[in-house]
Amino acid sequence: MLSVNHLIGQFMSIFKVYLCLDPCTFVPSTDRLDD
Repeated sequence: MLSVNHLIGQFMSIFKVYLCLDPCTFVPSTDRLDD
């Protein structure tokens, strides 16, 4: 199982990348976060 800190780290990384790539298309993509 993944630790909470690891999950938060992964989420923050994806979140930052999301904002950097295309802030206009910022939407909850569960299919992407589910990977």
